Amino acid sequence: AMRKVPPAVLGLRVSDSAKRVRLASLSILLDLHERVRTVLPFYEAVEVTQLLRLLASDPEEEVRGKVSRLLLSSYIPSEEEGASFVMALLQQQPEAGKGFCRHARRAGCDAGTVSRIIRELVIHLVYASEGPASNSKGKKRRSSSRRGDKEEKEQEAAALEKQVWCHVMQGISNLARSLLSEGSKDKKILVETLKALDRDHSGSVLHSLHQLAPSSGGRAAVIHLASQVPLAHCGEVANLCKELVLGQVQEMSLEVAAALRALCRWGFASDLTAMMASHLQGALARTGGTPDAKRVCRRAPASPAGIEGAEGIVNYLGCVLHAKESSKAFAGADGCEGLLELLRTIAVDALPVVETEGSGVLIKKCVFSLGKLALLHSHETGRKDVAGAVLQDLSATIGNRMDELTPSPEEGQQHHHKQHEEARAAVLGVLEGLTSLCCDAVLLEIFSTVANVDGAIQFARKVTAFALSFSSRDEGEGGEVAAAVRSIEVQMRRLAPLLLAALAVVEEDWERRGLVQECTRDVTDVKVLQEYHKVFQRLQGLCL
Repeated sequence: AMRKVPPAVLGLRVSDSAKRVRLASLSILLDLHERVRTVLPFYEAVEVTQLLRLLASDPEEEVRGKVSRLLLSSYIPSEEEGASFVMALLQQQPEAGKGFCRHARRAGCDAGTVSRIIRELVIHLVYASEGPASNSKGKKRRSSSRRGDKEEKEQEAAALEKQVWCHVMQGISNLARSLLSEGSKDKKILVETLKALDRDHSGSVLHSLHQLAPSSGGRAAVIHLASQVPLAHCGEVANLCKELVLGQVQEMSLEVAAALRALCRWGFASDLTAMMASHLQGALARTGGTPDAKRVCRRAPASPAGIEGAEGIVNYLGCVLHAKESSKAFAGADGCEGLLELLRTIAVDALPVVETEGSGVLIKKCVFSLGKLALLHSHETGRKDVAGAVLQDLSATIGNRMDELTPSPEEGQQHHHKQHEEARAAVLGVLEGLTSLCCDAVLLEIFSTVANVDGAIQFARKVTAFALSFSSRDEGEGGEVAAAVRSIEVQMRRLAPLLLAALAVVEEDWERRGLVQECTRDVTDVKVLQEYHKVFQRLQGLCL
């Protein structure tokens, strides 16, 4: 019975759409593995390929961690065999292998074994990279008609070797992350491992790996590994990162993204803000713009060239803000407030002239990055007025643009819609980025007066009406527009009770609490309800 029932049940449940079902199924598998593995091994209850798919692509880290625990004894049966088994997994199932490496330490693998696997894999990469290069030199070309086929096969093999190199390097980086997740003691072990490799290699092994990496992804993995140790142990790699991103603005790549985040972790965030500010000042100078802290939407429409000249910096900023640790360091860096002012000038200049989908995408990225950086800066420094001024300026400017694109009753709506269709869709995309920050703004309590809160409420109403006008009149709109409308609707449903609660605080009128609770009655998302509950408790404390 044990051999028939668990495979039939667990084989389906382990891939269930509900997280709790997947976790429960994996817990049963772990119990089987720990208690009755001789009677029913886990791989007879659920196919290993199914578990590897979970490890590679499941969105929940807790699920991936349980799968790693389950597979630990299979892929690291002993300290001596661990490197060869992990190498095989990274070659055959790269995404699953990288997931396994990321959770190896928490899955139960001891720090010494993880350290040994890192060391042996690094040695393999160094010698594997040097071998093929030396062997390929001096070979004579064949003149036969089959030369083309052989060269093609050799090129395919070389491309495969490059992919495997990068996968193994990413696995090493993830093994290092798994060590760091367990505290400072394991961090010392990682540093000592790299020191030992430097001694054996007679030089910086991280620098050698960076030079040997066959692609941007491989170099990014090396930089990510280097960023996890103190600057004193990876100075050469840090200098390469500075040369890459602190001069000319580069096109975004995996290597550039890794370098930006690593520099923030190493303490060079101020250098990044200075470089970004310099490029933005150049973009403004080319269009005749000048930053002014008092500027709102009172200027004549400007050319969008300023925003186009800032595209590289906007991409850099989005990359830095995407990672938690680098965003925190960047938001608290010297020069961040000046950078915010430059970005605000460019964004407010560009918003009145957003006309096309292409410019709308870029302005959306700029507005979102500006708003997010302002909120993070206010959170890190305690200066809530900074985020408040940025968001109110953006709201006023885009509010005027919405008014321009909303037809009056006496105008022909169909004619107006055709004339402004693309501009309206572009503005909608910008609004989607801006409204995704509104809840964070309220939670930060940047709206400190009745006028501020009332203005935010009026803006929310205007945004909602603008978004709903698409679903009511534009039934044939494309998928992106429909998705933007749905996103704005969701954000407004979350924002409305928070704004009412904020108004209750600034007016010192907690009788509005009943209205707030009425607004949240139809909310079913547990995470949203928990968020509301925490906010209401805090606001009630402020009122009392």
